[in-house]
Amino acid sequence: MRRILPVRLMTALSILCLYGGGFPPSATAATQSSNPAFEDSLDEANALLKKRRYEEAIKAFKKANKLVQDSSPDCYLGLAQAFSRLEAHKNVIDSVERLLRLNPGDDFRAQGLNMKGIAQVALSDNKPEKLREAVATFRESLKLDEDLAILHFNLGYTLLKLQLEPEGKQELEEYLELAPTGPFADDARRYIENPRRARESYAPEFSLTTMQGEYLSIEDLAGKVVLLDFWATWCGPCVESVPVLKRFYQKFPRDRFVLISVSVDDDESAWREFIAKKKMDWPQFLDDENDLQRKFFPGRGIALPTYMVIDAEGIIRTRVVGAGIYQNASLEDEIKKWLKASSPSTQKKGS
Repeated sequence: MRRILPVRLMTALSILCLYGGGFPPSATAATQSSNPAFEDSLDEANALLKKRRYEEAIKAFKKANKLVQDSSPDCYLGLAQAFSRLEAHKNVIDSVERLLRLNPGDDFRAQGLNMKGIAQVALSDNKPEKLREAVATFRESLKLDEDLAILHFNLGYTLLKLQLEPEGKQELEEYLELAPTGPFADDARRYIENPRRARESYAPEFSLTTMQGEYLSIEDLAGKVVLLDFWATWCGPCVESVPVLKRFYQKFPRDRFVLISVSVDDDESAWREFIAKKKMDWPQFLDDENDLQRKFFPGRGIALPTYMVIDAEGIIRTRVVGAGIYQNASLEDEIKKWLKASSPSTQKKGS
């Protein structure tokens, strides 16, 4: 696949949280205890979901639900989560609506509405009227469980996207009060400090030590235009692109432009030999623990090669998938554009 992906604000799924922690207690315990086949099928579906085998999990949840005449809140909630991970947001909303028609307990309703709100944000295309629908959904969920910390986080984030900063900050502060060491506490503090983060596609916090022994973090790269190259030695288009990357590295000013190649190889020896053979002298990193992949591609796989242009403020401006004349020209134009935007003379004119 070779395509240019227009950069939008980060998808809701990569920012908003599905759950405060696991599935809620089952509202169908009596049904499960009297139907071992259903219980086994549900366990299998949840196990697949945990392993991130989302398409298989969807089939398993549907199978389990059929065993109880499509009446399981657990299954509809599981389907919603699996569809959300696949970014099938319309299916998320449909699953939640089916869940709500069962009139389950407040715990299920709150979790379901949370997921519906996330899907609404993802489908909003950042249109205010659509975002306001998501706000209403999160508020409805909070009426059911105002102590579910993640609802305050999701609501606060969405309010910031609407530029309702005082209200958004208040909700994020409520999240921090309920979950001061929660998984999204650092994100909440960053959004409170800089509300633009909710409206712009900022690169996630990351750090790495290159093959050359240099430690780099997002803070170290501030003020520079960064090209991230996700690749592998076994990827044909990646190999074909090496001369182009080499030209970028030699052409653009080293004090204002940084090229980092992030390999997804699992054979370190082959990776090192390839880099030496091709004389790839720019920063190289082997993502053998998938740390950067999880941060830049949360909940989904990665197509190779994928390139990201990050501007001097740390905002992801362009994502390019694949290699070829068109993609290479687009990348070069974007690098030039953001180098010009961050140049001292340009900034002086704009001040």
